[in-house]
Amino acid sequence: MSTSCVDVQADVQAVFDKVINAGYYGRPRHGNEHVMSSFMCISLDRARNNGLITWDECTLAKTAISGYLTECFSSLTNALAYNRHPFNITARLAIYRDWANRPVLTRLL
Repeated sequence: MSTSCVDVQADVQAVFDKVINAGYYGRPRHGNEHVMSSFMCISLDRARNNGLITWDECTLAKTAISGYLTECFSSLTNALAYNRHPFNITARLAIYRDWANRPVLTRLL
């Protein structure tokens, strides 16, 4: 039985939502730096290490991020800035909240 792209997108979105809703992703503030990060991959690792998400969920989400960024960009911030999209934490959070409608990125020239 094959999994459709829509199912995978929904699964990825569910992982992002779980990590964000549990306070692992966002703007770190004094006192929560040990849990919250403004980098999703770090947030995913922390959520996995603390038992919020499974290894498979972490891998699924990181694979989606890597596929989106391709080999051209090291972070979502860099990719958005290069593509002249807003790249502050609010903009990045909005992308992870609505992964299916993330902006199209161009490749480096």
